[in-house]
Amino acid sequence: MAQTVWCTQCGAVVPSTDRFCLQCGAENVEFDDTQTTFDDTQAIFDETPGIPVPSGRPDRSRRSLLVALVVTAVLIVAGAGFGIHQLTSPSNTSKAVGLATTPASPQPTVATSTPATTTTTPVEPAPTTVRPDPQALALATLQAIRAADLPKIALTGQWVAQLASKNPGIVDLKQTTARGDHTFTAADILNEYRKARSNPIYGTYVGLLLSTDYGTRQLYNGQPLWVTVAAVPGFSSANAVKTWCAQQFPTLTGSVLDDSCTSRTLDPPG
Repeated sequence: MAQTVWCTQCGAVVPSTDRFCLQCGAENVEFDDTQTTFDDTQAIFDETPGIPVPSGRPDRSRRSLLVALVVTAVLIVAGAGFGIHQLTSPSNTSKAVGLATTPASPQPTVATSTPATTTTTPVEPAPTTVRPDPQALALATLQAIRAADLPKIALTGQWVAQLASKNPGIVDLKQTTARGDHTFTAADILNEYRKARSNPIYGTYVGLLLSTDYGTRQLYNGQPLWVTVAAVPGFSSANAVKTWCAQQFPTLTGSVLDDSCTSRTLDPPG
């Protein structure tokens, strides 16, 4: 008598006399080639408790299909439950949340050093000190002195002692400059005036004129002469002036004395 077995592939009920499963076509590992009749198969199902007796091959196929569907549904439900369990597990939920909320590692901040702005203040060049020309300065001083002295000297034909009569560049071989030569500059002429002005005996009577300020206009090399005079009161004649000159310059005589001190009248310019 034929026995029934479960298909190892889909779980359907398969008679041991069937070589292949009618449900999935898998080979029956319990295949029994002993010939059995339909009646014998029916009897086997009747004698086996708990197993419904198939009423023919169509019914048996439907039962096998139902069993396969039930098994498939159970597996689907079990898989879905396992997935839900995994998703709702506290540890997995924490991991998921942790992965979603873990802040990105902060990027290292690289401090950039901004170079200090250097403000460059333009340096103004030091003013160039232009030293005045000593000769020009001496000449300007002579002009200022002459302008101050001219109104104080009466030009009425009186006698005066002429102590110097030069213009810049003149050569006087009878007199020597402070440099040891005989060419007089404006500075040398100014020094002659100041020396006479500082004399304790007649210095208060000393004044500076130009040779064009009185009498006949006199020029030397086309230029007027700077004339230093001593308008000492009491000069009544040329001889009186010469006597005075000899007294003031006792070491000088003759033409040398006349070159340093001589008589002159200050007539009105004409």
